[in-house]
Amino acid sequence: MQSNHPICFSGVFIFDTNGEIVFSHRFKTVESRIKDPSLKIPSNQELSNFFKTNVLPRASSTTIQFSFPITTESESPVSDSVGQDRLQLVVLAVKNFYLAVVPLIESESSPTRPYIEISGAYSFLSFLDTISKATLRSLSGNSPPSAFAPFRQLLNQALPFGSPVIHDPYFMSTIVTNGDLRRFSGGYQTVANSPIPSWKISLLFPRPQLDLKIREVIIGHIDKNIQRFDVFGELRCVASIPYLPDITASLTNLDKISSVASHFCLKSLENDQIVFSPPTGITQLLTWRAAVNEEPPVKGTYKIFEDEHGLAFVLTISCKTPVKKVTVHLPFPGRGGFVKPQFQSPGGQLKMSRKEATVMWITKIGENNSQTLTGTLNFEVKTRPPGSGKYCAYVNFHSKKKTFSGLSLDKESITFSSSSNVNVTTDISYATENKKYIFWETPAA
Repeated sequence: MQSNHPICFSGVFIFDTNGEIVFSHRFKTVESRIKDPSLKIPSNQELSNFFKTNVLPRASSTTIQFSFPITTESESPVSDSVGQDRLQLVVLAVKNFYLAVVPLIESESSPTRPYIEISGAYSFLSFLDTISKATLRSLSGNSPPSAFAPFRQLLNQALPFGSPVIHDPYFMSTIVTNGDLRRFSGGYQTVANSPIPSWKISLLFPRPQLDLKIREVIIGHIDKNIQRFDVFGELRCVASIPYLPDITASLTNLDKISSVASHFCLKSLENDQIVFSPPTGITQLLTWRAAVNEEPPVKGTYKIFEDEHGLAFVLTISCKTPVKKVTVHLPFPGRGGFVKPQFQSPGGQLKMSRKEATVMWITKIGENNSQTLTGTLNFEVKTRPPGSGKYCAYVNFHSKKKTFSGLSLDKESITFSSSSNVNVTTDISYATENKKYIFWETPAA
């Protein structure tokens, strides 16, 4: 996102299953900021026609993103260039309805920095679905406009001027309409029943805490000389801070990630800095895909030779960076139990399941080092079952010191808005792990 303003929306709409608008709420304060007439939201009739033409035919997906054409003079738009225009309708399918918002997008996107307002709109729609389930459960497309009054009241509380001011579903569920300010406790239970001065927040809230966790997951497979892998990451926030202050933090190596998506509480992502106002509890602030131009962090070979005397294998694993622990599972499905397995003094720890014919090897590997496990196995079932395919080794590893992409947070750069006046304990942690990282069998020479 190239602007410093919070994520905001020009309008919120509810469509029925026939594509008709049953509820609309436009924010004039947001629309007044749009100078380009072609980016103004079309009329409800134009929106309904667009929805029938472009959304309903693709309604099998749970969440659908569409964009309006730049020219909206026609009542039946025909252009559908997703991601090309800055006037976009973001849709979430829920029971009986489609929730939709139009986010304000004031700048162009790039291949590495797509419209981050779109991902913020997706997370806001999920939030809106959570807080409105009880309100919309009993409604249908035939309900009168007055039946949607409670939903409009929810919007006025969570989204009063087009920008979300409440990000916490539990907090939202505790707000009442009788003006009882003691309910405004950020989702926390109050300690005293009597009113407490606002400056004595220690009596009203638990200790303010902010935990930021950067986690990357590596998925890949190695088959002979073919090495393919992908790296996906997330920045997760665990917060218990009253009054939702604006928090600024600096990220390093931000240029090594792409396909960035965000939570709607993220207000800015530019100049290697993020500004966000975290809700209570666990929030996925950012997700991304890391560049994989380098070699995989763990590679190796899994060679197998099988004849009437048994199955002999050689598994070699090498690590580019030091890994605290590597766990390898070698399953042999459909072969029954082991019969007199033999291994040649492997390093680390070796375990076997005789009933399922699975070998587990746990070892440590230093940087740019390798280890080899060799063995000869016999099974109750002498030959492979028909159609069993190739054997494979499932490799699990993790590191808690850094991420694969090198993305990190500068703890000293984390600052809180001066108006919050809250002393917050901050902690940062890293994790790199894998999921479905496979070495495929190759025939031994």
